[in-house]
Amino acid sequence: MRTYTQLTQQQRYQISAGLRSQWSQARIAKEIGVNPSTVSRELRRCPGRNCYDPENAHGQALGIRHTAHRRKHISGDLKAFIDAQIVKRYTPEQIAGTLKTRCNTSVSFQSIYRYIQRDNWFGGILFKSLLRVGQRAAYIYPRPRARPDRQGPVCNRVFIDHRPPVVEQRERLGDLEIDTVIGPRHQSAILTITDRSSRYLIAKKLSSKTSRTVAKALISALDYYQDRLHTITSDNGSEFAQHETIAKKLGIQFFFAHPYSSWERGTNENTNGLLRRHFPKKTDFQTITNETLQEVVFKLNNTPRKCLGFRTPAEVFLGIEPRWLADIPVALIG
Repeated sequence: MRTYTQLTQQQRYQISAGLRSQWSQARIAKEIGVNPSTVSRELRRCPGRNCYDPENAHGQALGIRHTAHRRKHISGDLKAFIDAQIVKRYTPEQIAGTLKTRCNTSVSFQSIYRYIQRDNWFGGILFKSLLRVGQRAAYIYPRPRARPDRQGPVCNRVFIDHRPPVVEQRERLGDLEIDTVIGPRHQSAILTITDRSSRYLIAKKLSSKTSRTVAKALISALDYYQDRLHTITSDNGSEFAQHETIAKKLGIQFFFAHPYSSWERGTNENTNGLLRRHFPKKTDFQTITNETLQEVVFKLNNTPRKCLGFRTPAEVFLGIEPRWLADIPVALIG
């Protein structure tokens, strides 16, 4: 294991003597027994090669060492706020980002993880609120083959190769990605709609997965936002067979990702993963009330996202501040 030591005051005087003798940095490093990069870094801290002062350099190094690695002590209002956000199942990174951008309070997410670990050591239960996402290998659990009684193929598809380039830039609101989250035995489903730019989620329970039901639910869910919509991108599922009707009713363009290319709808796939944290695999959506579903959607839309500069999807898409900002103690706001 490599160890690192600071330059001593004597070595700094040797560096100064070597500079006066016009030695190269490599020769100076060899004479005092350090790596040449150590001498290079030491000289970069001073105004110039001819201005190196060993006494000032040593005092500066002692000052840096005194303030380095000073951890933020989590207590008082800061502790209460972090505890509340952990219980709400926000990640330490989301909490740290929110404190930095909203409160001008710098606490690393590593510090929050260490705080949760210490809480666990002393019998606390904060760690139970941390999210856990299990993954299953496709080669161990292969997907079942398609049933022959499913609906027919989707006709007149327009693939994303013809989608306007502005959609890739994520700079405007109203470019959507859609999918269906399926329950066990394909007996229940949820329609999910995600805005590419803001990550804002709209979700709706489906009574069935037929193309007519999906089209009706999609038009109903987006009717309120019709004036700000531009495009929709979906997978090649037969439930989107009435895409032409949807595009005409909403006045937008409808595109399809390429088969077996889920990464082309990565925003929606990621959002479905967040939804699955609350409704794991094999959850029967027939037993989930619409109120429960909308509570989860509200929570996801009001959770700070790193990709949004720790703003929330609702804040970006609707222009409203998240309600939980009122939970921040006044003492933490800088």
